[in-house]
Amino acid sequence: MTKFNSLLILTVLANMGMGIIMPVLPVYFKQYGVGALELSGPFVMLVVGRMVSRVFAPSLIARVGHRRAVMSCFAVYAATFAAYLGSHSLYYFSGLRFLEGIVEGLLAVALNDLAIAYTQGLDSTQRTKLMGRFGASFGLGFLLGPLLGSGIAFLFGLEAIFIAGAVLGTAAIGLVAWMVSDAPVAPKPAQQVLGGLGGTGLLLGLYSPQCLRRAVFFSLMILLPLHVTDQLGLGVEGAGLFFAASAVLTTLLMPQAGLWAKWVGGLRAVWSGLLVMAVTIVIMGLTRQPLVFWALFILETIAFALMLPPAMTAFSEAVDNQATRTRILGNMAFATEVISLPLAVILPWSYSRSPAVAWAVVALLCLVALVLFVFSGKALARRAGAADDPGTPPLKAS
Repeated sequence: MTKFNSLLILTVLANMGMGIIMPVLPVYFKQYGVGALELSGPFVMLVVGRMVSRVFAPSLIARVGHRRAVMSCFAVYAATFAAYLGSHSLYYFSGLRFLEGIVEGLLAVALNDLAIAYTQGLDSTQRTKLMGRFGASFGLGFLLGPLLGSGIAFLFGLEAIFIAGAVLGTAAIGLVAWMVSDAPVAPKPAQQVLGGLGGTGLLLGLYSPQCLRRAVFFSLMILLPLHVTDQLGLGVEGAGLFFAASAVLTTLLMPQAGLWAKWVGGLRAVWSGLLVMAVTIVIMGLTRQPLVFWALFILETIAFALMLPPAMTAFSEAVDNQATRTRILGNMAFATEVISLPLAVILPWSYSRSPAVAWAVVALLCLVALVLFVFSGKALARRAGAADDPGTPPLKAS
């Protein structure tokens, strides 16, 4: 359990580093005469870096091991943040954001792989509880990062944020060296449940709730500021309150998802959560009442927090004994980036025509994830049964 707790700390630190410069990036470049439109460059380079890293991350981890890979990531992270101190050029800054994206992408694959390995062999309830803590550590990091960045900028100035990021990365290196061990895979030679393109497609369906996590967060980054100011009549700072509330709720509730899944059943916990998310998101796009919107947003966040850990457990059980587990995670992460990117164009375009349509697009993603998850889970369970797999089925009804 000590290893898993160290993994949680690393995940919080990694996400704090990602979020620490979010609230001050436009202000930082404004002092150098950079316009709002030009700021899209660093964000695009960050996403491109993440996509590139998904391609080589599994091979690198297999070659050097999880421990060295994660240590190298945090070392590059610390060096990148230190280099930000001299980045008064937008092109130079964009190049550093590309490096940061590579580190973030590689870290995501390595940390998720370690979470699966460290929880292997546990019963579903205990594993879902730990996966809930792992998922909550993402929300906690994204909550603490912007808060820390804003506080440091207020007390010490904008450039002090980059020093803080370098310190976080350096501290994480020591934690990895002290606590983290590699996660070897012990495949079952006779297991052929996930072979071929069909098996990969089914795994992507089983992974779809985790794809949805990034897609919904990305969508909210676009839609919430617009809807809060245009439709609800609130100030732009209101969007920050919604993100903070989401981070607090997911941090508190995700560790309890194991009890919820044990009570209602793993399959029902996932599909009911996705259904509630879809319904509430549709209604969110139709309302102009701030209190109603708040109630719907909280309900959607609760459904998400209780849905994701059992979905993560189902995927983990499906890939536990696969020799190519790290490669599978890299492919799933790459697919997540590919699926999320079109939303950057679709959502602003649809919102300009009708806010309700834009929110309905996000709700549709929830319904698609619901169908894919249920179908893939049942298909993989049938495959496991047909192959006489003595391991735990990928998805249990209870």
